[in-house]
Amino acid sequence: AVSAGDPLFSALGTTSTATLVATKSAPADPARLVDLVYAQNQPEMINAVFDLIGSGRFRSSVAIGGVDLASMSKDDAAAIEVAGRLVSCDLGLDCSANRPEVQLACMGGDCQYADYTDYVKTRYRVNPIRNPIVVDWAKVEAFRAQMSSAITQGDRSYLTWH
Repeated sequence: AVSAGDPLFSALGTTSTATLVATKSAPADPARLVDLVYAQNQPEMINAVFDLIGSGRFRSSVAIGGVDLASMSKDDAAAIEVAGRLVSCDLGLDCSANRPEVQLACMGGDCQYADYTDYVKTRYRVNPIRNPIVVDWAKVEAFRAQMSSAITQGDRSYLTWH
């Protein structure tokens, strides 16, 4: 796994995945994030990258499966973001009911979620009042399968920054 002091982090102008997640800001060279996504299938980095993508600040800089995110509908872009977060679960990130998002929802009195996938499905599909983008779950699962395959096989053409 890539760790603090790794040349990839130095090239990104940060010290760790935690720093990227905490600041939610792109490093000096966002294109190098792809290197971290593909560096030994790091689930924390995949989650951080899709957190940055979900912020909307990089829509004009990202292509998924050869399609510029900027040309996608908001619904498809949201499906990509959700799929990326779930791929991080598939690759080992803790996505149990102990995940911070699920815990925060429960602290707010909403303890109905079995795990992070259940939380995401409910948040993006069932509750359009809280989140006005209703994600097509079939698209999420299709993007998830494509992304998971591309990342585990090292297909760098699937996720690109330009």
